[in-house]
Amino acid sequence: MKILCYGDSNTYGYDPRLGTSGRLPKNARWTGLLDALPGVTVINEGLNGRTFPAAAGAFRYLERILSEHGDADIVTVMLGTNDLFMMRSVSAEAIAERAAVMFDRVPALASPRTILICPPQPETMRGGFYERILYAAAALPACLKARAEDAGARFIDAGQWRIPQYPGDVHFTEEGHRIFAERLAEVLKIGPLS
Repeated sequence: MKILCYGDSNTYGYDPRLGTSGRLPKNARWTGLLDALPGVTVINEGLNGRTFPAAAGAFRYLERILSEHGDADIVTVMLGTNDLFMMRSVSAEAIAERAAVMFDRVPALASPRTILICPPQPETMRGGFYERILYAAAALPACLKARAEDAGARFIDAGQWRIPQYPGDVHFTEEGHRIFAERLAEVLKIGPLS
């Protein structure tokens, strides 16, 4: 099974303890853990800071990697975290609209082989600045699920998986990456992790 994983820093495997663009070792990232399973090949297209595509260049890049890996059995898209922090007037509906535009502009994604994954909520963040973000994050799963269904794609709410994140951060811990990989492996029926 070939899995193309398009996402942000949690797909990339960013390690906030290292600063800059520091990355967890491959065998500690959820993508690397899945790639180590027998008969599984994972293409990691994670990028720090990525949001749902909005600019023409982002759509072209997404179309190119989908074309390069047209034989992928599964395409996972896990985005939304950076949108929560970068949108001026953040709302779950506005983020979901970006997902809908992505499906419209890149028709190859509008398929049952695509799994739109709603990222876990940034649960460890508190305070006035974060209240709007947390409110939007809580409503995001239902909004993204509706957009995935409209496009004929599948949907997963990773917020149900209780993924550990670094305190005051949105990035998965090493344990979080392992739990994420285990849960996704169960969904894809590709066997338990070693």
